[in-house]
Amino acid sequence: MKWIFFVVIACVASILAQDVVESPPEDTEDLERDESHGLRGGFQKPYHTWGVNHRENEKYFDYLFGKSLKAAITSPVFTTRQGPNKIPSGGKQSATLTGASAASDAPERTTKSYNPRAGEDNNYGYRPDSEYPPDNWQEKWPECGGGRQSPVNLALPSCEKDYGPPFQSIFFKKHPQTTIIRNLGHTVQYSFSYAGTPPILTGAFLDTEYLFAQLHFHFGSNDYTGSEHSINSVTYPMEMHLVFYNSIYNDTQEASNHPDGLLVLGFVYQVLESTPNQRFALYVSDVPTDGTEITIENPRGHRLFDFVGSMDFHYATYEGSLTTPPCSEAVTWIVSTRPKQISRHDLEVFRSLQGVEGPMADNNRPLQSLNGRTCVYH
Repeated sequence: MKWIFFVVIACVASILAQDVVESPPEDTEDLERDESHGLRGGFQKPYHTWGVNHRENEKYFDYLFGKSLKAAITSPVFTTRQGPNKIPSGGKQSATLTGASAASDAPERTTKSYNPRAGEDNNYGYRPDSEYPPDNWQEKWPECGGGRQSPVNLALPSCEKDYGPPFQSIFFKKHPQTTIIRNLGHTVQYSFSYAGTPPILTGAFLDTEYLFAQLHFHFGSNDYTGSEHSINSVTYPMEMHLVFYNSIYNDTQEASNHPDGLLVLGFVYQVLESTPNQRFALYVSDVPTDGTEITIENPRGHRLFDFVGSMDFHYATYEGSLTTPPCSEAVTWIVSTRPKQISRHDLEVFRSLQGVEGPMADNNRPLQSLNGRTCVYH
């Protein structure tokens, strides 16, 4: 009997000697269970340790790292976002919410406003009669005539093949506190504010973490053209770009000055009549003309997962540039080779937008030469 008593005492002493980890605060976010959110060993590069309970891992990530990373990642790029395409927000800050309200049942609240763009960076265009049509961009922005320009045709049979590890899409199911949708004259842009850490892309061939900045769209006036990239010489009516920047830089502006600074996920769309309308397109009609914008508090259907779905897809990657002036040659492109689907209704809502040159549709840059570059197919 005595030895049982001593065994119990020894076990209790061993437990008390272990480090006590403070419990994370409760939250109600609907998190993607197959994302990699392991935290053992800290915030490792290039791959994070995978955990078993991914919901708890995400909570601990925000709780343990959110405070220490907050100063580094909550820069103006997440509020008065001035993304890599040099699209200023006019100094207007998005509304700030407290706590975990984005994950609560609080209703959506919208605020419409007019915030016109001004400045010399807004006078490029896509039509022959533009002040600076695509063929003349390099006259004002010399880098647009460089040898690493985008978009390109991705001829998959000629791409190198690679079967490396998958991407790790972290916090892609995190609810934003606020969404701002802006008609920027040449595109419609979605930017988000988050509590704590924003979505992160890492893994695969990446040797660092890339932080999400904004997403925007390019689309055509018909069902056969509008995407910027072509896949095996086939073009599509829409292409979505998700812009990330290298976490070693402060923001997209700084990152655009470095060849490894930016990463853009590209997804082409095809029209499928039976596709349900997407909730993220619900407010596009509220930004009908250049300069109009809408701020949505407690947005629903605006997680990155709602835009891209699973990151388990085939893609082609190559080294390129921004597809709008100043055409900074700082982008690692990752383009999904399988088209996503968009409903006729949603596409027509995008086509109804008016920009600086009239209808915004056909806001896609012509294909550029590869100039000896190779693509890699995963």
